[in-house]
Amino acid sequence: MRGGVVTHHVLSWYRQIEGKEIQFLVSHRENSSPTYGSGVAERFIPEVEPLSNAFKLTIGNVENSDEGTYYCAVWFSYKYIFGEGTVVRVQVFKDTQRPQMTLLGPSLVEMKLYRSATFLCHAARYSPNALRIKWHLNNQSSQHRSYTYPAIQTSSNTFDQTAEVSIPAALWDQGVEVTCILEHETGVQHLTTRANNKKQRDCKPERSTHDGMKHARNETEVNPAIFGVAVRAMGPDTEKPIGRSN
Repeated sequence: MRGGVVTHHVLSWYRQIEGKEIQFLVSHRENSSPTYGSGVAERFIPEVEPLSNAFKLTIGNVENSDEGTYYCAVWFSYKYIFGEGTVVRVQVFKDTQRPQMTLLGPSLVEMKLYRSATFLCHAARYSPNALRIKWHLNNQSSQHRSYTYPAIQTSSNTFDQTAEVSIPAALWDQGVEVTCILEHETGVQHLTTRANNKKQRDCKPERSTHDGMKHARNETEVNPAIFGVAVRAMGPDTEKPIGRSN
């Protein structure tokens, strides 16, 4: 919990199953007995962790019906404040596939006409369908407008998903680092890019350049190796692939 102390509040867990109403599971306060929702088994065990200032839920004897999105909520100032949710999927390990990641840079036309720079982050051929995409600017969480499109299931029973973020073109011109972060059960991946010091609108496209963009770098928290990237210049009126993981 950020901005509060878990021991000062009543905390609850809810579950949302696709196509159904959200379900209250359990509420709990430190040094008190948990209160369960109607029909909820006591194998859902809430715990308050004062040292880490966290509220934890353990599911015992996991069943297939336990799949869904789980939300933590805190009662504060006469209303519930919900977390962003965690997807839980019951599966066998063999169907897990790591996302293949691509970061697409802004259009020069968009930057010139609208003074905005939009980046696309694409995750391809991953499984299971439980993925979170985040944006950072200069290693800080982005506060700019972003949107994550719904995941698409492929013919091979894997998933593709795309997210975008838009920032002022002036930030990109100034050399801000834009990072896309993929959080998946196979690990966390990063792709980062930034413009050269020379403003992008002054760059002249050449066959051997990438229009003022430095190579994106790909990092992972599950493998310390640096993944290769590909940079390819296209026309000045199109989006440019900045990098992709092998």
